[in-house]
Amino acid sequence: MKTVEELAEKHSLNDTYAKELHELIEEVIVLNFTKSKSLSRYITNNRLEDKYPNISGVVRMSNSRDIWDFEGGFPKNIYRIVCLELGLEDQGSTAKAITFTPYTDLK
Repeated sequence: MKTVEELAEKHSLNDTYAKELHELIEEVIVLNFTKSKSLSRYITNNRLEDKYPNISGVVRMSNSRDIWDFEGGFPKNIYRIVCLELGLEDQGSTAKAITFTPYTDLK
């Protein structure tokens, strides 16, 4: 497992993001998720918005016909890192993230 400092340096993260990301990875790596949606569901089901308020939140999604909010999501840069570090795959849909609002801004 990488340290907070190693994550920060490798992915050019500030201390807050690196610390939350490190804690999240340590918490969930043993759960062996394979899909990013499972991680988001874990965050919402366990009410972890206060534990990871800066790196997780609500992602506004869009496909060719609909727009919706996705709870427990991540900003694009953190999403990429989470998937890389945990070996997660997306759902394979054509939906795209439009905006991200961290939980810290929703309080």
